[in-house]
Amino acid sequence: MTNLARLLLYLLLSFILTHATSCEETVELDLDSSKERLVIEGLIKWEKGTSGQEQRIRLKKVAPFYEGRLTPAIGATVRVENSEGNVFAFEEANDGDYFTDSFVPEIGESYTLTVVYDGETYTASEQLIAAPEIDEVNQSTDKGFSQDNPEISVFFTDMENVENYYRVNYRRTRRAEGAIVSIIFENFVFSDEFQDGNQILNFYEEEDEDDFSKDDQFEVTLYGISEAFYNYLDILEDQDDEGGPFVIPPVNVKGNCNNSTNPENYPYGYFALSEFNSQDYTFE
Repeated sequence: MTNLARLLLYLLLSFILTHATSCEETVELDLDSSKERLVIEGLIKWEKGTSGQEQRIRLKKVAPFYEGRLTPAIGATVRVENSEGNVFAFEEANDGDYFTDSFVPEIGESYTLTVVYDGETYTASEQLIAAPEIDEVNQSTDKGFSQDNPEISVFFTDMENVENYYRVNYRRTRRAEGAIVSIIFENFVFSDEFQDGNQILNFYEEEDEDDFSKDDQFEVTLYGISEAFYNYLDILEDQDDEGGPFVIPPVNVKGNCNNSTNPENYPYGYFALSEFNSQDYTFE
């Protein structure tokens, strides 16, 4: 896995997350470049039961490929506009973070991100995708690949007669003597193919049965995502699985953001909008 692909995957998992009309229009593979580029972490996340008004977009610059170094992109103008022409301005705070407290989320609504940075204009468009409620989170030893290793499982009911794509994130926190000693993220993306309208199971299982400890804290988060974002995340994760010190560096992954001023200087990252909900679980 390239340094850049790993950085992009990390940004998305930091929530990272997240409607283009087709996969071919939004997921492109491009050869690595030594030119510094903008990285857009435009993940709009709306938690069920909240107003969703407070949102953040993060802008970074990536140094030449073999350095893999990220620095804040400061001084940009950032806004998101919905299909009715309502504009939500994001104000710069620090270190490339841009915030708004007036965003209005609406399931199925189309939004366009515009970033003006260093004299160039970057744009991307997506829809806000709904997520179902989580039915249950539990632990067992009979839902995963091994009958000996425990797993954490999440159950939810798929929305019927709709082609759905999901992202599930497991955040595991371990404490010792009152202090956090480790935080681990596991991320899965999948569709409802062959499971339309049924209850869906997803699980997180480690290879070693001792990897889970009593009182480990899990936060399980379910996102609704677009098909295009699903394909983007799936490619990033495939690159991560193929890593190794002697593997030929794979190609970098271009998201759905474009540079309308200078198309050759396209950005990395993604603009996506997802509804989500979470449940906490303590391992026993």
